[in-house]
Formats: sequence, structure tokens, C-alpha cells
Amino acid sequence: TYRVIAGSSSGTPRPASDPPAYAADALTQLLVARGVTVAGPAGSGDAPDGLETLVDVPSLPVSELVKEMLNFSDNNTAELLTKAVGLAASDDPSTAAGLAQAAEVLTEAGVDMDGIALVDGSGLDPANRLTCRLLDHVLAEAGPTGPLADGLAVADGADGTLRDRFTR
Repeated sequence: TYRVIAGSSSGTPRPASDPPAYAADALTQLLVARGVTVAGPAGSGDAPDGLETLVDVPSLPVSELVKEMLNFSDNNTAELLTKAVGLAASDDPSTAAGLAQAAEVLTEAGVDMDGIALVDGSGLDPANRLTCRLLDHVLAEAGPTGPLADGLAVADGADGTLRDRFTR
């Protein structure tokens, strides 16, 4: 289940009730806007048997996904990786399962969980709480090289979300 943000009449973002249908509708709108004729309405469901694969795009390795996620502050990837952790740990591809696994790993690593609240995978929920001790522990365990260190933003203006900051 992918979390797709759709607008609501109040202007407050909310999860789409049917994320695949929402994505299909967005794709349909983009195609039509570019002059492509689309037969039938957008929707979701199981693909019929016997369809031919048109393209197969393999995923980047998780280490590269983490690096890009951090470098570009990609909250969607953070949320999806959280769900992937849940799937790998408990066969449950949910945010709750991913966060439960994260809390378990941190606890087993001896991290004091007092003051820590894990609410979503993206870190956007205002109820999320981390401590400096936790951040220090994670950075120290990861070390100065690897996906975490490589993905952290560098204030040199070269790339990522800081590309347009700290430059003259």
C-alpha cells in the first residue's frame, strides 16, 4: 500500500483512498495533456493474465536508495523504505511494521528509547520525536563512510537539497 497524497476540499493533504487508482488517474491526465488518446477510465485492480511486459526497470540497491533519499530529502522514499523494512521483518508492508522493527533494532542496540516517538517513515508527522543521543548513536554506528555518510547533505552547493543554498 503506497501512500499517495491527494488534495481535499479543505486544502489539507490526505492519503488517497485508492493509491493505484489515484496514480493511474494522474498518469491519464498527463498523457491526455500531451495529446495521447487514452481509451477508458483510469482505475486499479489486478492485471489480466497474458499481458506482455513492456519494460522492466530494476530498483537501485538499497544503499543507493538511502543515499539518494537523504541527499534529496525524499520523504516518499523514506516512507516506502519503512514499509519495505516492515515487509522484510514481518511480512507486513506497513509503516507500523517498519517502525516496530526500527524500534526493536534500536532497543537491541542499547539505545535509550525515552523521548523517542516514531510515527511515520518520512519524519513529516509533527509527533515524531528523536533525541540527540539517538542521532549520535546512529551516526557513530554508521561511521564516516557508507550510504548514510554519503547521503548526508553537504553545504557546498554541489547537489541535493542544499544545491541552491549557501552559495553566492
